[in-house]
Amino acid sequence: LPDYTAIPGTNFFKESATELTDMLEGRLELNIQRAVYLSEHPYLNGSLSYQRYTEEIQNPVRICSLKMKEEGLSPNDNLAKIMMIFRIITEEVIVKEPGAEKELTHYPMKYDFEDYRGREDKSKSYVSKLLSTKTGQCRSLPLLFLILAEEMNAEAYLSVSPNHSFIKFKDKSGKWCNVELTSGALANDDFYMNSGFIKSQAIKNGIYLSPITKKETIAHLLAETSMFYSHKYGYDSFVKQSLDTSLKHFPNSIHAHLVYSNYH
Repeated sequence: LPDYTAIPGTNFFKESATELTDMLEGRLELNIQRAVYLSEHPYLNGSLSYQRYTEEIQNPVRICSLKMKEEGLSPNDNLAKIMMIFRIITEEVIVKEPGAEKELTHYPMKYDFEDYRGREDKSKSYVSKLLSTKTGQCRSLPLLFLILAEEMNAEAYLSVSPNHSFIKFKDKSGKWCNVELTSGALANDDFYMNSGFIKSQAIKNGIYLSPITKKETIAHLLAETSMFYSHKYGYDSFVKQSLDTSLKHFPNSIHAHLVYSNYH
């Protein structure tokens, strides 16, 4: 295969892959917010401001916290935090500004049907695009949910089904529940099983419908970074190296295996 790593712009991908690898290898703290930024920033030629990105995330975090306080919900109640994040993404939330007469309004985020798979433009699936336009799809919406959960110290997990991702969390009885953000609903596993594309063996092997740990999520984002690279430049040794690292830390990543198959 040719080597594209001398082309201007590939350096952003190499820098992101290095930092993501440092998270996976324990040299840096695991951080979903930073990892999502690192996966998106290179494809945009380094034009995505991390400061602006983090500021746009802090707005819904603040509204979530204020609304929980206004409604008398405990900041230590994981389920209350999960449901407030769900509301902030799917509903219009109005809360009073402390020490002021004005109200703060956060509008719901909607599904973007235009190039929703990102076949023409990968940035259509980005969290940064979701934050700026309030429209997203099944990559950006669950990842934003995870970022908000991380900022609020709530326990939530990414999970996947064929060509799709969603959020898993446990209710107060310890039962797993799913947040389906593309339709703004709570769902059980049967909802995804009814698609007909998920076989029992894939569930048994932990490929589909399993909660993905924080470390595995960052490995998944490294695989996505290699996929964005291949879409922009092509397949070369950088793609294989990134996928090898991703699969080392998340062997069950169906996404990484698919990109690896394309590489070969």
